[in-house]
Amino acid sequence: MKKALLAAFALLFLTVSPSFGDSATVGVSATVVNTCTVTANAVVFGDYDPLAANKSAPLNATGGVALACTRGAAPSVGLSPGANGDGSARRMRGAGSGLLTYELYKPSSIAPGAGCLYGSPAVWGDSAGGLLVPGTVEDRKPRAYRICGQVGAGRPPRGVLPTPSS
Repeated sequence: MKKALLAAFALLFLTVSPSFGDSATVGVSATVVNTCTVTANAVVFGDYDPLAANKSAPLNATGGVALACTRGAAPSVGLSPGANGDGSARRMRGAGSGLLTYELYKPSSIAPGAGCLYGSPAVWGDSAGGLLVPGTVEDRKPRAYRICGQVGAGRPPRGVLPTPSS
């Protein structure tokens, strides 16, 4: 984030004893750095059943990120592929050795609280086109943005074979 200089000047008049009759002006300034605090809520998918409930329907879930920034800040938010990612592919690890592929999407707009468009081309990543860039902040009130998660339909965890059904 770029640091911006916001100078606040105040004039202080120093008065010396009347017998001296002199006064001076002292300038006062401060630099307010553009900064943000970030809080996040996890994307919790719950139960995924690639053989029945999620055989033909994806499993969607939402999480969130909230930003509270100083006025004038221009935040951008990136989400990495995570601890089990493989290149740009996101994968979560279960209790065993299986990995389940999922994706995270940006909300439908940069307006705080905007809904999700699952499966949209707006993958939320950690570089240039994948960042959420909500624009310059006008005040310090927190703004909440949805993280839109999806596990595709019929995907057995990698490394785990589905049980054949009869």
